[in-house]
Amino acid sequence: MKNRTGYLVLFAAVFSLTVGTLLSGCGGSGAQKPDDTAQTETEQEESGGEASAEETSGKEGLDASNLGKAAMKIALVTTSGNTAMCDYDAAADDGAELFIKDNKDSTLTLVTEETGDAAACVEKAREAAADHSVVICSGPLFSGIGSIAADYPDVRFILAGAFPTDGSGEEVECENVYALKFKVEEAGFLAGAAAALETETGKVAALGQSADTYTMDHVFGFVSGVNYANKHLGTAAEVVSLPDYAYENESGANEGGNFSGGEGGEEADATAAAALYGDGVDIIFAASPASAAGIVKAAAETETGKVIASDSDKYDAGAAGERNVVLTSVLCRLDRVVMKRLVDVSMESFEGKNELIGADTNATGYVFKEGRHQLKPETVTALDELAGKLSSGEIVPASTVSGTGSDSFTGL
Repeated sequence: MKNRTGYLVLFAAVFSLTVGTLLSGCGGSGAQKPDDTAQTETEQEESGGEASAEETSGKEGLDASNLGKAAMKIALVTTSGNTAMCDYDAAADDGAELFIKDNKDSTLTLVTEETGDAAACVEKAREAAADHSVVICSGPLFSGIGSIAADYPDVRFILAGAFPTDGSGEEVECENVYALKFKVEEAGFLAGAAAALETETGKVAALGQSADTYTMDHVFGFVSGVNYANKHLGTAAEVVSLPDYAYENESGANEGGNFSGGEGGEEADATAAAALYGDGVDIIFAASPASAAGIVKAAAETETGKVIASDSDKYDAGAAGERNVVLTSVLCRLDRVVMKRLVDVSMESFEGKNELIGADTNATGYVFKEGRHQLKPETVTALDELAGKLSSGEIVPASTVSGTGSDSFTGL
């Protein structure tokens, strides 16, 4: 294990040290910290610079100073098996580092479970709980911590990407576990609307590695966003799903995405993306965050192909000769959530619960900082308005649990 105490360096420097190791399972996609990337212009005006740390404007950065001062021993436990939510590892680390930057007596230990086995993940979390006051667990393979949380009543657990389960696999709430899932369909919705507004060929697509729930929620959101733009924003984009890469549900219906299969990693993603670009698609959304590297590789071989990345800002990874192939990135702001929960622990206001979070708490969004995207100004304006409608609940995109389809969701 690697122990790090009381960093005084800038967040960007911290990130450059951690991303290479933490994102190796993401194909080196190069996720970036969300400074200047996240909050919509409307939210910035409404916050007036007085919002809480979790809600504060991306243009102001994130600030944990003067919020919590109690020294804590923090462990971040990750696993090699967390491929679907691979960006979460770095984002959780970033949030913890932000807290430590202003609470310099606290320490952060990185712990990695190497096998990707769910039982081994829970055991690794148990080991961390034995000598840490806070244990952050990254990814659904740690959901089983619901079976051990009661054994460590003085330890606070933060579980990202899943809700805890007990020994029989039943979902539970624990007094000392804050668990969160993101409404990733909202991020997918913004990606779909952006693709529809920006496409020059009229063909767009979503590509993931496998049809897991996380990826499918991105796909449902993406198709919902394209359909909304076609109906309300004057676009006429087609969502392309190639037969060789399509996924059909139990009733035989094509869900609208493309899937490389997962086992082939970056090369399989690049091959699938090349087929889509060859079919006339000019914008591909990385419905699995780990797919971004392969899509970028394929886009770089084209003259006009672009990528919309997911979960974190991947603009730097899009450099391809004289151009950048990343159009923008849609976001799940785990760093903000982790930092705020650590503040809660230090202030003794931590609340254990299972929470589904999204635009209404500024937890999902997109990158619009100048120099970090290539969206047209009118697209940014449209996305800002759509983000507001997501926040208010006027638009509720389709998802795996919504009970609606991408052609029949609330707000369409």
